[in-house]
This record gives sequence, C-alpha cells and structure tokens, in this order.
Amino acid sequence: MDEKYVRDGWENMAKDEEKTMATWVNSQAKVQEKIEKVGEQIGTYTQVGPVEKFVNKLKLLYNCVSDYISGNYREVPWFTIAGIIFALLYFLNPGDLIPDFIPVIGHIDDATVLYFVWKTIEADLKRYAQWKGYNLMEYF
Repeated sequence: MDEKYVRDGWENMAKDEEKTMATWVNSQAKVQEKIEKVGEQIGTYTQVGPVEKFVNKLKLLYNCVSDYISGNYREVPWFTIAGIIFALLYFLNPGDLIPDFIPVIGHIDDATVLYFVWKTIEADLKRYAQWKGYNLMEYF
C-alpha cells in the first residue's frame, strides 16, 4: 500500500462524477453502518483521544459527502468529494488488502488509505468543519 495506489484509485473515482455519485448512493447505508460498528468496537477497548478522533474523522468525511450530495455544502472541490468516497468505499470493502475480519490488523490498510486522503484534503475538511460549527480539536 503506497500513496500511488491511493492516488490512482482516487483519480479513477474523480473521472466519472455520475458513476461515483451512484456508487455512493448505493453504498451510503453500508458506510454509515460500518462507521458506527467500528466506533462501537473501538469504544469497547478504550475511549482515548486519538481513537475518538479517528471515529470522528470517519463521521466528518461521511457528513461532508452527505452535505455535498444534498446540496447543503458545495464549497468543496469535486476532487475532494471523489477522494472521500474512494476512501470510505475502501474502508467499507471487507476483502481489501488485509481482510477486515482479522481483529485490529484488518483495519490497518483502511486507516492508511484514510490517512493519505485525509492529509491531502485536510484544508477543505477544516473549512467544512468550521462551516458546520464543529470543534476542530475533536477532528484535527
């Protein structure tokens, strides 16, 4: 797993906006369910700051795309939305590079993809979080 792999997947999502949006709409409930499930699983181990921030970041990514699709927030480049959708769909896919059924280790590749995407679009996400009135310390 490297940055090129993530960037290639991201660029493929950005090439076809209509297909990407359809994929998101079809997967939206699954993504939300998995975010909640991971939050619950992590919560059973500990409620430490960095762990909470990871779950909060997932929720922020999800909310950003949802607000974009609903038309509530359009102050974000399409490339950013495509990157978020790519990262969340990769996160959703249980059969990725390291299968998710392997406890803890199964989410390392998911976290890596999320990290690369997050770092690339962090400025856009800060603007979105400020627009929503969120406390930035909970996410960044």
